[in-house]
Amino acid sequence: MKKSSVLIASLLIAFAIQVNSKSIIDFSSFDTHYYTPDDSSREVFAIVEEMPYFDGGSNAMNKYLVENLKYPEQALKDKIEGKVFVTFVVAYDGKIKDVKVLRGLTEEINNEAVRVVSNMPAWIPGKHRGKAVEVQYNLPIVFKL
Repeated sequence: MKKSSVLIASLLIAFAIQVNSKSIIDFSSFDTHYYTPDDSSREVFAIVEEMPYFDGGSNAMNKYLVENLKYPEQALKDKIEGKVFVTFVVAYDGKIKDVKVLRGLTEEINNEAVRVVSNMPAWIPGKHRGKAVEVQYNLPIVFKL
């Protein structure tokens, strides 16, 4: 009895899907323009199907940050610790651009966070609908003595 109920319910659902020609998602509202390298006004996405990532993953990125981050002298003297939240765009070719501090500590520490992120090697770019696109990315950088 249970198997036949499940089978009947499955058939009803399948029939309802075939009969109902309207989709639950209205795909006509999606942007179908793909941004190419020669577009002067590329859209920067916040969420994409495949987010960009540092080549080698988060462990490789942490290693890069540890090896390249230079604690500013005055911050060392003043024993300043904390997080700097940086935002940047990972371009369609993986290069980092438009690096800015969202929330920082001191001017020296903020400048160091911007410097180290700006000098990162190219990332694996984000993809949307199978095409590489520009993606906004936020990264906390920890300054700890």
